[in-house]
Amino acid sequence: MSDLEYAPRGTDSVRLVGVHASDSLGLRGGAIGRLRGVDWTFGPGIHAVVGTVADGTAALASVLTGELRPEVGSCLVDGVSPFDSPASRRRIGALLPKPTPLAGSVEELALFCAGRAGWEALLERFDLGALASRQLATLALRDARAVELALAFGTVSPRLLVLFEPWSDVRGIDVMEFRELLLEHAATVPVVLLTSSLACVAPLTEHVLFLAGGRFAALDGTVGWLARASQKLNVTIDCRSGLAVRELAHALSTRLPLARGVSWEHVDGEAPFGVVSVVADDLEAVALTVAQVCQELAVEVRSIATPPLDREALLSQVLRARLDGASESEGAYASTLRPR
Repeated sequence: MSDLEYAPRGTDSVRLVGVHASDSLGLRGGAIGRLRGVDWTFGPGIHAVVGTVADGTAALASVLTGELRPEVGSCLVDGVSPFDSPASRRRIGALLPKPTPLAGSVEELALFCAGRAGWEALLERFDLGALASRQLATLALRDARAVELALAFGTVSPRLLVLFEPWSDVRGIDVMEFRELLLEHAATVPVVLLTSSLACVAPLTEHVLFLAGGRFAALDGTVGWLARASQKLNVTIDCRSGLAVRELAHALSTRLPLARGVSWEHVDGEAPFGVVSVVADDLEAVALTVAQVCQELAVEVRSIATPPLDREALLSQVLRARLDGASESEGAYASTLRPR
């Protein structure tokens, strides 16, 4: 397949098979993190990878963008290896762990990436117009990363967007503007967010993978799985009507016999409110019961939400589930060897 023969939009256009790779961020170009046999196939949408550099996030970013060739295995974007194809790399927007060392000014690079008609609007959208005349080599880290992020979004006819820690060390990023850009691109292009913060990506996508020790620890990705994993539902109600939050908590504890815990908290103020927390295995069933009880009691609900878990807490659940599954499999296998 030539560099110009791309897979049609809407397909799983990025494919990693058995990828082993090491970054070069350590002392004297040594590795901090490594990938150890990563398989991953995905298409348009926002895909988050949560982990640290030591887990291999930087190595994964470099492989996806073609900056690094896998030591073992393959990485293909629309059927083409980006490492072996300059044409493919030009259509991958990237914010990498280290700013790419380039000569020239910000304006010259923006002209090259976004074209004469779009470079000024691109820099202004990220509030970077004042840096247009600056030489790239003179920029501070947070300015250089802001320019690189803007140019990633300015990639002409992109086929993939890879952003490493876009919320860290980036000058003046507007959270809402950034969110809109992500959603706009993800409608037609695969967007990969690599970060150590689950809280940053949880509101953006349900396609969240955990990278631990160079391997994916969770590949659920189904809608609502982060909420299910948290196993906790917080119901915030308006208490100005005089309804005591403990009444709602009592009603829910009665109607939810399988819940592992129901607690409540009242907060005074100009607009007093209460929070009822329910811990249960089946949050979908809990949410339905909560809605019914709130309707029956004429409760004014402010929000029903699952609190985000930190990476370590959720990862421990994933690994524990994997170990439990392995134990069951081993038990089933052992039972087939017993004499009858």
